[in-house]
Parts: sequence; structure tokens; C-alpha cells
Amino acid sequence: MRRALEGIPFGVAVSVAGDRVAGYAQDRAVHGFVWSGGATQTLPLPADRLSIVNATNDSSAMVGTYHAPNNESHAFVVSEGALTDLGTLGGSGSAALAINSRGDLCGSSELADGGTHGFVARSGSSLVDIGVPFGGTSSDARGIDTTGRVAANARIGPVSRPFVYLAHLTPDAGETDLLPKTDAGKRYASAHVAAMASNGRIAGWAIAPTESKSQVSCVVWMFDGMTGTHSVAESASRNSSES
Repeated sequence: MRRALEGIPFGVAVSVAGDRVAGYAQDRAVHGFVWSGGATQTLPLPADRLSIVNATNDSSAMVGTYHAPNNESHAFVVSEGALTDLGTLGGSGSAALAINSRGDLCGSSELADGGTHGFVARSGSSLVDIGVPFGGTSSDARGIDTTGRVAANARIGPVSRPFVYLAHLTPDAGETDLLPKTDAGKRYASAHVAAMASNGRIAGWAIAPTESKSQVSCVVWMFDGMTGTHSVAESASRNSSES
């Protein structure tokens, strides 16, 4: 479906090849779109259905969230021009945040009890709850690479703790803890993953407390194979008390 966009467009993600940009346009309403080859592709939805496209892949699929007919916000995937409502994990809302080249996707959903868990869905399959490790209370899945590994965060009180979810690929694999260590070998106080590239590299941030202030670092996690072996490269840091 192609129609003129109304409002101010915002790009939020780009495909691996770099020729497809996902986003939304905001005016009196919000409508998701993908821009490619000088043309804008909107969702196959009535004009009064609000939507946001959060990611797209090189196969022209796109994922995001939309205002479903039951007035709930649901995750969706559009493939070959058809929109599929992905439903929820039992609650009233969900959002798909990333998709890989195979059509596997991830995101987060409300539960029947009001909590929030991340999910992953293999191409054409239903949502799989990734749970909450480390004794946390909620989780969200932020990215998925070509092999299907999922980068996610667990919320433990005021602290965020990142991990990679692998159980849908290898049932006994569990999850890989991504909370980095300082040069002195101490765990960071909190960390958060924000995005995952197709090659498994993950970007985010971490907070390392010091005696007088907290140091905030931009972090890149680099994975090696399916085992979850990883290293951390801090690209930038800043003390939180600096102006």
C-alpha cells in the first residue's frame, strides 16, 4: 500500500543493506512507513489505525506496533504485503522491535498479570516468552542477529541487566549474562542493550560506580559463535556529574 504521508516523518531504523528506512510520520495521528528507492510504503491498514514501524529487513518485511481492531496495541509483521497481528503473551499490549534476514523477530509484551516480558518468534511461528533471568521482575528483547540470538534486558528493581537469550535455538543453553566488568574486575552496577547487528554485535550502555560519582560508558559486546563467548569494548565514557 502506498499513500502520501501526512505530518513530520521520523526514521528509527535501517535495513542491513542500508536501502530501507523504517519509521513513522506524526501529525494528528501516527502512521508507520518504510522508505525505499525514493518511494514510501505505508502499512496495509485503514487510515484511522495508528501504527509505528520499528524495524525492516532486506526482504521487505517490517515489524512494529499498531492499534488493533480491539483497541489494543499489538505487535505486527508485514511480509509480502500482508499484515499479521502477532498478538500478546496474554496481556493487552505488545510491540515488535527487531527482525533479522530470516524473518525471526523479537520484542516485548504485557502479561495477563500486568507484567512485561520479552519475546522471540521464529519466522511464521508464535511468540515465545523469554522469561526473566537473575530473579528480575520484567524483561524486554531489543535485537536479534542472523543466527537468531536475542539481545535483551532484565529489570531487577532499579537495575537493568543485559543478557542474550538462546533457549529457542538450543534448549539447554539458557542465557548469557552480559553485565560487564570494570578494569578492576568488579561488575558494573547496571547495563542496558539497545540494539543488535546482524553479525551479533550489540550496542548499549553501562554504569560503573566510583567512590564519588557514576561513570557512564557506551558499550559494544562482540560475540564469538553460538556459545555466547563475548568480549566488551567501551567506546566512550563520561562521569554522570559532568555538565
